[in-house]
Amino acid sequence: MLGRLGATVSINACTSELEIGLLQDNNANHGLSILRGNQGIKGRNLKPQTNMELMYAILFCISFPFLWRIFLRPPSARTLPPGPTSLPIIGSLHRLGPYPNHSLYELAKIFGPLMTLRLGFVTTVIASSPETAKQILQIHDQSFSERTIPEVIASQPDPDATLAWAIGDQRWRNRRRVCTTQLFTVQRLNSFQLLRQEKVEQLIKHIKKHQISGSQINVGQVVFATTLNLISSTIFSIDIVDPEFNTAQEFKDLLAMTSASD
Repeated sequence: MLGRLGATVSINACTSELEIGLLQDNNANHGLSILRGNQGIKGRNLKPQTNMELMYAILFCISFPFLWRIFLRPPSARTLPPGPTSLPIIGSLHRLGPYPNHSLYELAKIFGPLMTLRLGFVTTVIASSPETAKQILQIHDQSFSERTIPEVIASQPDPDATLAWAIGDQRWRNRRRVCTTQLFTVQRLNSFQLLRQEKVEQLIKHIKKHQISGSQINVGQVVFATTLNLISSTIFSIDIVDPEFNTAQEFKDLLAMTSASD
């Protein structure tokens, strides 16, 4: 009996321990389930909030250009001529296409002979009729005579001393008068007739050389080189470009790079 009782007690004790262990495991599992349930509730509560924040951010990004155009644009920009709606960063560059002259002609039909285009970060006003061009170049020429001076030119000691980059003030008009009356007169131009004839003969000789060899020739490049040599010979008595016009494109690229940012 004792053995059986002892065995029974032992079994009951083991069963009790097992029951207690199972109860603890069940409680632990229930506690874990409750914790996971709370986490799931928190996750479900955070997900709609995240979606709403994302939706608000997208709506703000979409509406910001329109809000800026209405409320934050400077007053001077609001008085510009009409033009197509521009996109951020690129502006209206996508509207030009492979043939900009055709695209501008079609845009002028919609927005009129005077319109505004934003080419990247540069705001450009385009006149596409003779009457509008006359208003800009003749009647209101003083208002449109200034130009944007690159930083590399503006950093020089006296950028206004040049004829090309000077503003349209009285000094600039005096320089222009000197050029008109002293440098570009008919007598002065006739004195360089032999020099012009020499440069044209040099151009014809270069074209014949390519004709004999059957190679292609870049007409724009050789004409630019001939004009450049004519000007440099007139002013400095030397040819800037070599007789074979190999350095003409290099010199043209250097002229285009007026700013270090280019």
